[in-house]
Amino acid sequence: MTVATGLTWWHDADGFTWDRLHLAGETWPGLWVVTGQGVSRKLDVKRVKGSDQATIADEGYNPSKMTLNGTIWTREQWRDLQKLLPLIHPKRKGGSRTPLQIIHPQANFLGVDNVYVESIGNPDLDRSTGIMTISIGVLEWVPVPKPVKKSTGKGAGKSAKPKGNDKNAWNNVRLADESPDEAAAKGLTDEENSAVNNAIGNSAFDNAQGYGEI
Repeated sequence: MTVATGLTWWHDADGFTWDRLHLAGETWPGLWVVTGQGVSRKLDVKRVKGSDQATIADEGYNPSKMTLNGTIWTREQWRDLQKLLPLIHPKRKGGSRTPLQIIHPQANFLGVDNVYVESIGNPDLDRSTGIMTISIGVLEWVPVPKPVKKSTGKGAGKSAKPKGNDKNAWNNVRLADESPDEAAAKGLTDEENSAVNNAIGNSAFDNAQGYGEI
């Protein structure tokens, strides 16, 4: 995510970009204003009863919810709006399953560059003025977090070394951790491997007696 730093000043000659909406690769007819909650983080605040103290757990970034508010007043704008609406319509076959690029200073200022269309409101026509307004609800797209890789290196999943200085106890643990494949790699047959396991069990029992655990 990159927060915009070179947006047009609204009183400049090209300040009209503050009224223009580019969505799904198209320029939408009419004048457009973006409203909504802005950007925020999800914080879990737990109060300590009877005091002014609290603990705050940061649960990450909250995708921004915004509303694109459009105004049209000409026949051509109405015609163009009807042509573009199927591009983002939630009911369209296949739907808009990929994020759409949005270009509008009020969204880009906060670093919101890609959105999902969540809803489209009913057009509101003011017959006294001939002006129609329409709202489009969008949710900011954020990348899927990368999965945390589990350790697969040497020693992963092995038993911890026992406390104390008994070398036999540590050797027993290491042998018990060996898989059949590891035992086979050492050239042991099934019968030999079974004999080793029996010896391990007897030795572990003797060690436990020595430690006073049995």
